[in-house]
Amino acid sequence: MYQQLYKETIAKEHRKRQYLLLPFFFVQFSATMFSVANLKQGKSLHNQKQNFFC
Repeated sequence: MYQQLYKETIAKEHRKRQYLLLPFFFVQFSATMFSVANLKQGKSLHNQKQNFFC
């Protein structure tokens, strides 16, 4: 009985923690995607400059 209650409480806490972490993961993910996109853009700009100078 006591153990069951303990398990349920842990499960609830875990769920709460997951919901709290979700925005953090989302921010991390979008930041990563943004930097990857910037890198790709930077590379293409760099290639264009090289072509321009050739």
